[in-house]
Amino acid sequence: MKTVLYNGLIVTTTDGHLITGHSQCINLRHYSTTPYISRAISSDIKSDEQFNWRLAGLFDSDGYGDKYEASITLHVTEVNLAYILQERFGGVVIFIEDKAAVRWRVTRAQELEGVALCLNGKTFLKEDVMAIWADRFSFTILPTPNKISLDNPYISGLAEGDGTTTVKSTDLQPAFSVSNKNEYLLTLVLSAFGCGHVYPDRSWAGFKFYASSIHDLGIIGAYFAKYPLLSDKQLEFALFFSLIQLKKDGYHLKRDFAGLVASAEKRQHFYNRLAEYNRIKKY
Repeated sequence: MKTVLYNGLIVTTTDGHLITGHSQCINLRHYSTTPYISRAISSDIKSDEQFNWRLAGLFDSDGYGDKYEASITLHVTEVNLAYILQERFGGVVIFIEDKAAVRWRVTRAQELEGVALCLNGKTFLKEDVMAIWADRFSFTILPTPNKISLDNPYISGLAEGDGTTTVKSTDLQPAFSVSNKNEYLLTLVLSAFGCGHVYPDRSWAGFKFYASSIHDLGIIGAYFAKYPLLSDKQLEFALFFSLIQLKKDGYHLKRDFAGLVASAEKRQHFYNRLAEYNRIKKY
């Protein structure tokens, strides 16, 4: 095993291969042996209770459960997160080649019981699955809080699966959103941040939490600075929220806030960062 620094990322490799999750050339046939990138891991990975909140967000976003299985399906570029889950909870990582997806799946009774106990009292959407597991493994279901807290990485788990950032090319308007079929869950996200909006997303018959003002994105960015994502999507998020700060400081302006000609170096720095963000978003 070898650890190297690649474009500012800590990379663990076992066979000389390297995967960034944003390469233009993705070969699924090699994924079963290709190592994954471990980014700057959030401190909550060392805390079982905190990590379990992240797991609950992932499960409410892209999870499936029944009497004999728990699974979370992710985009193939998030393969490192699937391996983190496997390392913590067991199970297997399956590559779904025709959908460019990767699935972490647990079926062994002992491992499934462990996942169920970790999710107990933390999932907002899977009450029916929790009831099935409680019956099978004979445990008492804990009540789920009536609100989402910003003191744990639950929303980071949601964002791993259903979080999106955008910057319009026309007016440089930034936006952050989280999509889900459950409107109530997104209203809890809105209440937690104290900003943004929730509205029907008719493109897929679901709902979307949406925030686009610099003030609101500053609040959301502070949360993700505390609880960064664990997948390769974190690079996109880090670039996006750095753009928010640069825009807040006027780096994108031709004239500064006093009406004077703005620094060409500052504008170049902003547009270089924007170009890197757009390059990452393509993949």
